[in-house]
Amino acid sequence: MKKTILFLLLFTLLVPGVQAATLVSDYETVADKYELQEFAPILITSTSDGDITAEHGIRIMLAPDEKILWDDTQPAITGTAKNNGKVDLNVRVEFSDDYKSVFIPVKEDFEATEWLNLVKLYVRAYDERFDPEKLGMDLNGDMAADVLDINQYSVGRDVRTDGVKPYPVRNLTHEINDDGSVTFNWDKPVDYDYEKTVIDRDRIKNGFSQLATVYKDYATTFTDDDLDGVTSATYFIIAKDQAGNGSKPVEVFIDFTVPTEEPAEEPAEPEEPAEEPTEPVDVSEDEVAEMTRLLNYYKVRYQIKCMPSGVAVPENNSACLWARIDLIYASDVSGTPRLPGLTLTDRDLELMASRRQWPEMRYEDNCISAAEPANYCPALGKALDRISYFLD
Repeated sequence: MKKTILFLLLFTLLVPGVQAATLVSDYETVADKYELQEFAPILITSTSDGDITAEHGIRIMLAPDEKILWDDTQPAITGTAKNNGKVDLNVRVEFSDDYKSVFIPVKEDFEATEWLNLVKLYVRAYDERFDPEKLGMDLNGDMAADVLDINQYSVGRDVRTDGVKPYPVRNLTHEINDDGSVTFNWDKPVDYDYEKTVIDRDRIKNGFSQLATVYKDYATTFTDDDLDGVTSATYFIIAKDQAGNGSKPVEVFIDFTVPTEEPAEEPAEPEEPAEEPTEPVDVSEDEVAEMTRLLNYYKVRYQIKCMPSGVAVPENNSACLWARIDLIYASDVSGTPRLPGLTLTDRDLELMASRRQWPEMRYEDNCISAAEPANYCPALGKALDRISYFLD
């Protein structure tokens, strides 16, 4: 009996269990304070079939309590797992909202010995040193480390001049209020040295562009009520750190001539272009001068709203439709030839006709019947005039 127990114990000790994949960085990574530091190349290797799965993917995690974040630069990824189709050939890592982890999507379960190598993955260090930590790798989706790196990383005592831009603000929303003002809300960026948010506004009033800084503070909300007579405004929301570095702006364009109360859009179907107006445009000299002055602005806005990054937006895009309306109207009134192919389709005219009632009701309630007209009434009146130009 004793021999049987000893044999079973010895067998248990000698036969290896199912092993997890390994995570190995090439060397210890040490960053100075405020430094953007390239992390040592990281090798991930499957040691048994199915230890890395398509269900859970691969998540590489930094220490949650230390002042260090992943930079959002995409690393270069190579390896047999990529060559064998276990990850996409154009695989891109996904950064968590707090930039404490990076996730690698997996298409098929790994087989033993398949590997991936990550190069040029960067970390952001801040104003606090910490003792060496190890990267963790989560393989079952519970956000806990199943595997630890064999090497360490840390932030040392040396200090660099901070030249790293903070991350942008998050979850930005805006709402046009009944009085014509606009309220913005957002979440602060995750950067440890974030100091304030700055909002620059470029507004169009009386046909002229006016650029100004309208907000500088630590709070996460702002209401712009200086919009009387403004036809459109572009807001640039920028996070600033303690060194004065500014994030990539989060840009919001608002066209105050576009009605905010519209029914849901129906899917658009391609239509043959409608015929262009052939009758002379009967408008005042002031209108001709204004449209001539605004023509280049409308061309730029048309490119932004209808061809972002050179790719056409869907045909039923409301912002693009209004950009086309304004540009066609300005071209016709100023006597300038339209851009090649620029016209309103039958579907565009149908959408304009079906939505016309909403801005008309808004204009009646808030601009004609109201004891004190809303500040957006002049802009809304112009929008209705342009609808009439194309429909009546």
